Amino acid sequence: ALPISCARPSPFPRLRHLMASLASSFPAIALVDVQLTKATTKDTRELPGQRWREVASPQKQTRGAATAAEASENSFKGLQNYFAAVSATGLERTEKLLRIAETFAPEAEMVKPDGTLLRGREAIMAFYGSPASPVMKMPDFRPIPDYSTLAVSQDGSTIAVEISLPLANGETSAVGDFFTFDNSGKIARVRVYSWPM
Repeated sequence: ALPISCARPSPFPRLRHLMASLASSFPAIALVDVQLTKATTKDTRELPGQRWREVASPQKQTRGAATAAEASENSFKGLQNYFAAVSATGLERTEKLLRIAETFAPEAEMVKPDGTLLRGREAIMAFYGSPASPVMKMPDFRPIPDYSTLAVSQDGSTIAVEISLPLANGETSAVGDFFTFDNSGKIARVRVYSWPM
């Protein structure tokens, strides 16, 4: 089983329901509790330089927990790098897209909300640059991850995060992303869940 840890209930009721449905629909996923502490800033919107860590219980102080803690740290760094890249301002279009692409592993996969599977950095970069993505539509695009409901797999490689996604029309959309990271902190796979925009 792939245990998924939940920090606390979601302020996005539809996404909370979706995550609960996923956990009940897939027997390989089990929900377990975890404590998360923010190490540097009180503003949950400030991602660059912000570090989160799992507070391991005494039972988890084993070699396996150390390996999971290292994987978790790499995953959180990868998540920070991703949000820094999509939120970057003052860059040329191509430079920003390349920066986003560099947060993904070369053979990464992205599953879009409609279930379409994209493979490789080039396909993912093309998606972020397309009209289907809000990332390049706004010069000050900045998604806001909700760290209070963040969930991490027991092995530290997968992070589920709810995001308030700004849209070009001034509204926001609640999105749930499941990121899986490789050993170097690059995104190996991301599955995006969202409601119709």
